[in-house]
Amino acid sequence: MRVAALDPCDAAARARYDRLIAACPHAFIQQTSLWADLIGDLGPDRPIFLVAEDGDRDVGALPLYLFEGTAGALLTSVPQAGPLGGVLLRRGVEPDPVYETLLGEAVGMARAQNCLALTIISNPVEDDVELYRRHMAPNVEFENFTQIVPLANAVREGRLIVPNNKKNNPAATIKKAEAAGLTARLGTTTAEFEAWYAIHAERAATIGVAALDRRLVERIWRDLGAGGHAFLQLVMHGEDIAAGCLFALHHDVCDVFAISMESRFAEIAPNYLAFKAAMIEMAARGVSIMNWQSSPVRGDGVYRFKRQWASIERPYYFMTRTFCSDETILALGPEGCKRHFPGHYVVPFGVFEAGRVAGRFAKR
Repeated sequence: MRVAALDPCDAAARARYDRLIAACPHAFIQQTSLWADLIGDLGPDRPIFLVAEDGDRDVGALPLYLFEGTAGALLTSVPQAGPLGGVLLRRGVEPDPVYETLLGEAVGMARAQNCLALTIISNPVEDDVELYRRHMAPNVEFENFTQIVPLANAVREGRLIVPNNKKNNPAATIKKAEAAGLTARLGTTTAEFEAWYAIHAERAATIGVAALDRRLVERIWRDLGAGGHAFLQLVMHGEDIAAGCLFALHHDVCDVFAISMESRFAEIAPNYLAFKAAMIEMAARGVSIMNWQSSPVRGDGVYRFKRQWASIERPYYFMTRTFCSDETILALGPEGCKRHFPGHYVVPFGVFEAGRVAGRFAKR
């Protein structure tokens, strides 16, 4: 088995990679060349797509991004917001030799580029963490979690089917939203995107978090949306946007990228109607899994909201192998990592509390 390092800016290399992606409907949108187009200048990051060849057949890939910061370089599969990625395989291919080949090449490339660290994310849908442990030998692991909805459990014949009981009853809340006069439709105009993003930015400021980079979300809505890989689900109260959710998808999997609600409509639950409409839209597009992405804390209000929709919790891991002294990273501290590597994961904050760049850490 051999590895080819493809530059998606080269037309022939990109076409080859895209053929492999087309044969892997279970791949994430973050593993496509379309994603490289979206994020390339934000870091900026240089995309390098590793492809495993078995004879004359491409059997797997590992899309990576090289970021050269003011304090050193990183090689990662998880640049910018909405991290997913890692190794992808054709169905029916034996995973062990593909992971061994691709991860060995990634480690060698990180060394050759004098990177401080290599970070690759594991798959939250198909458990492959032991393959990373075996073939990448990470010295730092960070366990995160997501919640996914198998849409076969939530949508049937164009109708939403969700758990209905006293503790978890989105159906009753959806009826409340509809009774209040809320309606759902897709956002299709620039003016609608602008109005929704203003709500997103205001809501982020209210709860004390950073708004998503406008350039990134606009490109997702506009550029991915043009090819059917994204949509903006709006909920309207008359002519006003009460809530909006941005989704990005590739065949089987759709990611919830941003949820934003106008605070004055909170009492009539527009987010519930948004997700009813969005899940039906996903099913109509052939999506089989909705990925909520992670929540700040397991069991908080956001987590409980997601759990109501027939969600299943799944773990996934940021696997990191470092190539510098512990002191180099510890000296940066959390604020130094943010300053020198904006939009990029370096190590979990638990490393700085522990005082060593090694071990397994987990989100609570």
